[in-house]
Amino acid sequence: MDDKWEPCHTRWIVGFLAVLIFLPIAMAYVAHVSPVINSSIWYKALIWLIILGDMIGIMTVAGHGTTGQRAGVLIDERNRMSTSRFQILLWTLVVIPALLVFIYFNIANGVSDPTNISIPPELWALIGISGGAAIGAPVANKVTNQSKNPTDSALKLANADPCDPQLQGVMDINKDPSKASFEDLFSGDELGNRNNLDVSKVQMLLISIGLALGYGYGIAILLAQTIFASTNTAPILFPVVGSNLVVLLAVSQGTYIGYKAAPHTDTTDRKKPCLTIHGDPTATVNAPFNIEGTLSADGTSIPNAPVKLQHSTDNLTFADVPAAPTNTNAAGDYLFHPSEPVAKTYYYRAVFEGDATYANVSSSVITVNIS
Repeated sequence: MDDKWEPCHTRWIVGFLAVLIFLPIAMAYVAHVSPVINSSIWYKALIWLIILGDMIGIMTVAGHGTTGQRAGVLIDERNRMSTSRFQILLWTLVVIPALLVFIYFNIANGVSDPTNISIPPELWALIGISGGAAIGAPVANKVTNQSKNPTDSALKLANADPCDPQLQGVMDINKDPSKASFEDLFSGDELGNRNNLDVSKVQMLLISIGLALGYGYGIAILLAQTIFASTNTAPILFPVVGSNLVVLLAVSQGTYIGYKAAPHTDTTDRKKPCLTIHGDPTATVNAPFNIEGTLSADGTSIPNAPVKLQHSTDNLTFADVPAAPTNTNAAGDYLFHPSEPVAKTYYYRAVFEGDATYANVSSSVITVNIS
């Protein structure tokens, strides 16, 4: 957890769990001894809201403890907010608090089987479909996209650095959880479409939120109509979900997963390597100085690769330094000893022109002041 979890997070979780277990039961017992309260719609709604708020509190603390962000429960392994996570949490918050309200009232009223609650198979299907999306989304990301190599133009369009250790194929991955934002719930997941609206996500969010609100209203009606008593023997029947709505959500999920699996970034068979450069910031006229760096890909050095050095006086037009290209050593390192005849500011970059395995790449630019 990268030391983000602190003792206060544990204390908050324990506190929220204590409230979740004991306060609603105590309130349900008060309703049991008072027929007026037992028939009050607002009292039942208050208990439901307390449980709902308590569960949101647990999720918030747990998310903050693991990622350092209050919305951390929505942040996935790519340090982005996940639409599929949002969906499964949405249905969790719709169903579980209502389920607990009925169980707590049954316990307070001495019902022999407080869990005698009938949940329609269509609701299980909705929850299962949402869970399937949460499982299928990262699988689609990893299997379909992380093994691909973005082209140079795709990297430039996304302002991505091939030397970034977080770069995984064509996937858009943030360096840390603090970079996650609610924009991630609506934008694409690849370098090629991360700055565009993902219509499959928008569709799935709208359908999921609409279904959740509708079902939440049905649960509210059920709470209002249920009078709890110890003589209750028939199971409490959760609202039925129309089969057409289940199909609608399933189609939306399939569109979402399929859109994820489709390519959205230009790729190449050759892997984009990382070429670093650093050197002496100052030097004197006609005196050799050092410029060096490393050529690697995915953290693995590339040995015996020809690297050449280029210089410029305006940081716009570069020309090869009049020296033969040098090959990287076994560790992927290269070293140049250039010199300049005129006192001025020069700009340098290293260039690898590529081969059958690796694409061409240029390093960043460094500045050397010659005096």
